[in-house]
Amino acid sequence: MTIIGIIVIFIGITMWAAYDDMPYCKDWCDQKELFRIGCDKLILDHLYKHSSLFDEEFDGTYLIEEIALPAEVSQESFEKCVNFIYEKRILMG
Repeated sequence: MTIIGIIVIFIGITMWAAYDDMPYCKDWCDQKELFRIGCDKLILDHLYKHSSLFDEEFDGTYLIEEIALPAEVSQESFEKCVNFIYEKRILMG
């Protein structure tokens, strides 16, 4: 196995193990599913800190503070993640 292969495996294991330590949607969605659709830790951390999407008492409306996204996050991937989380929350109503 090459060094690159080992690094890729390590990164993959680290990412999958890391989701257990994150407080996102423990009772209403699968965190692995969030990662699969592109909601990475940077996006989820940002939304958890700066929005009401993860509030326990979600009533169908949400607020996202208007601050800059982390440099590594594209607006497109951020919006995709927001839309996915919102749809999940509405379904759990």
